[in-house]
Amino acid sequence: MNKDRDPGAPPSSAETRPIADHEVVIALWPTALEMAADLETQPDVIRHWRMRVLIPATWWGRVARAAQLRGYPVTYESLETGASRVDGRRIAGGP
Repeated sequence: MNKDRDPGAPPSSAETRPIADHEVVIALWPTALEMAADLETQPDVIRHWRMRVLIPATWWGRVARAAQLRGYPVTYESLETGASRVDGRRIAGGP
């Protein structure tokens, strides 16, 4: 990790692997309002994702692009991986 980097800034893609966990991806944005603005949708949409802990597949491309514009390490593939983990927990009876 770059020691000269602002500690409040998100890690660069060179510093970390793409983030798969949808809950963590949503939390990258300071507020639901900011994420909604980046995605040109309503904040309630983001709040619903947060409650479900899952970003719908139809949004993965837009979320990945918006995240990358902000410098967040998120890709379409990482969101796909995160969704399969959530589905696996649900199937196994987990949270």
